[in-house]
Amino acid sequence: MVHKQVSSSFITFGVLMWATFLLAGCAAPQVGTGVGSENVISGSVRDDTDAPVHGAVVGARNQEMGVTTFVVTNPEGEFQTPPLRNGSYQVSVERQGYRSDTLNLDLDGSSQAIHVKLKPLSIVPVSQITNVDFNRYLPEGSGKRAVIRICGQCHSLRKPFLEEGRTRDEWAALAERMMAGVVWSGPDNFTELDTRPMVDYLAKYHGPGNTLPEELGERIKRAGNRGDFPIGHNMIFREYDIPQPPPGPLDTSAQHGRGRMRRGTSGSHTAAPDQNGNVWFTEVDGKKIGQLQISTGRVKEYPLKTPGVAPHGIAVGPDGIVWFAGYPSVLGRIDPKTETLEEIPVPDMDNGSPTMPHSVIVAEDGKVWLTESDRMGQERGSFSSYDPVKGQFPRY
Repeated sequence: MVHKQVSSSFITFGVLMWATFLLAGCAAPQVGTGVGSENVISGSVRDDTDAPVHGAVVGARNQEMGVTTFVVTNPEGEFQTPPLRNGSYQVSVERQGYRSDTLNLDLDGSSQAIHVKLKPLSIVPVSQITNVDFNRYLPEGSGKRAVIRICGQCHSLRKPFLEEGRTRDEWAALAERMMAGVVWSGPDNFTELDTRPMVDYLAKYHGPGNTLPEELGERIKRAGNRGDFPIGHNMIFREYDIPQPPPGPLDTSAQHGRGRMRRGTSGSHTAAPDQNGNVWFTEVDGKKIGQLQISTGRVKEYPLKTPGVAPHGIAVGPDGIVWFAGYPSVLGRIDPKTETLEEIPVPDMDNGSPTMPHSVIVAEDGKVWLTESDRMGQERGSFSSYDPVKGQFPRY
């Protein structure tokens, strides 16, 4: 239940940490042009006994810009956003173990206060269980580590437990399809990876008619917030929508592993800020480089030229040039002034196999340093530097 009132008075919280994320695209909050000095949403979150709800996440999403500003309630259940732009907002309030609530409001230069009451749930639903919870509360067994490592490599551990339980044959067939459709950060030949412990574990604990998700929810609800994971109520961060490609068939153009599945996501991965307040990021699935303009939320994308190359690491040099590592065998360069993208071939490894550039940094002298491996995800590898002036790739 939400009680809404317009008010110009609110509680001020100090911002102790400016968080920078890029999941579906996240970055630290900034006040840009067009932001009303009084456009603040503040208020309180309480439960049905009128007790304050500490650690509730309040998100205000600007519907036109696709930018969501998040704040967290303090021990008194109070919150306040930074000044926001004029526009229509969808406000969501969430806390693990409570039923979420949403409301819509418009900001046009005046601040607004909202007072939300969240209804406690009898158990924590799977949709609210975090990977940390799964790691802690999943039953111990020989395949638990494999489930966390393999399933958690590409998506939340919620995914397999949001669906009905499967037989062992069904889990095995699903594992085979998943392993054939993604780039795995392990052996290129996925048949080398033994998925049997994972399949055995899932069949045992999440077979047909199994109640493991409900049991996990009950355990987490009983445990509550034990204080061992401090809640940063002084943190503010923003989430920016990133353009997503439409879902499509398996992309077999990738020259690494056995291809990458087009899942209808950009696969935004690594981010780097530039000197002008923009954030550059790689899209592993979309095979593009993105530039996010923090002040407006606008995204400009640069498609890669070589089919099958997936960008990974990214960095911005002192001169503003953007460099990215693309596997296989590409070092990329973008000049923001001319908006041109160049792909520089990276020499093969000493054993003749294509190199897999992974991470990239730019030194003060302008040289670009890469980490590499000869097979995606192998521990053995090397690092090399690239001299933009000489065009050389010494390897170490």
